[in-house]
Amino acid sequence: MQIVYHVGANFTDGDQLVKSLMLNARTFRAHGIAIPGLARYRKLIHEAILGLGGGAPAPDTSAILLDAILGEGADTAPPVTRLVMSNSTFICYPMRIFEKGLFYGLTAMKMRALSMLFPEDEIEIHLALRNPATFIPAGYDSVANIPFARFMGGVDPTEVRWSTVVETIRTTIPRARLVVWCNEDTPLVWEAVMRSMIGVGDGVPIEGGHDIARSIMSPEGFARFTDYLGTHPP
Repeated sequence: MQIVYHVGANFTDGDQLVKSLMLNARTFRAHGIAIPGLARYRKLIHEAILGLGGGAPAPDTSAILLDAILGEGADTAPPVTRLVMSNSTFICYPMRIFEKGLFYGLTAMKMRALSMLFPEDEIEIHLALRNPATFIPAGYDSVANIPFARFMGGVDPTEVRWSTVVETIRTTIPRARLVVWCNEDTPLVWEAVMRSMIGVGDGVPIEGGHDIARSIMSPEGFARFTDYLGTHPP
């Protein structure tokens, strides 16, 4: 099976990606692609990671997780071959982004755990990056009543580099396919991101591919946009 994790980052349209993906859940389940609701896996995966305690999972852990996530009907045809899960806090909650003076210092531990939960399956990691100039203020705004210096944990804002996070993911799970994009580009690449997560090519219709463009355009502008696409296909 292919296990697809969208792991954030925090403050990068994570919840909108879930909403857009869910528009396609019923359609693609018929093709063996499962896009379960958030309640089926977010707490479950979090608790499973905590239960590992840095060690290896029990041999039947992946089977138990899949049964709980996929629920009734998982054994009916067609069988699930691709499981898509999204959580912008898979790595950590905002308060811990700069914990112990490290930028996403929990990345290695969390990636290793996510991989170990499904050791026999193919793993994909999807990650959106955001310019630190807006990422850091958004992170600080999300935490309450602490000094900025404490939030940063001693990290110099000018030294924040996403390349360290990406390198950590790559070295921790070398077998995983890693997909990275810039959050600032989402109005233009949203459909490509969705297709990458669902695992379908350009020739397969999907819903929600212009959700971000819709959110930043006037209704009149968006109507003209979709009309143009309809009369000028790629």
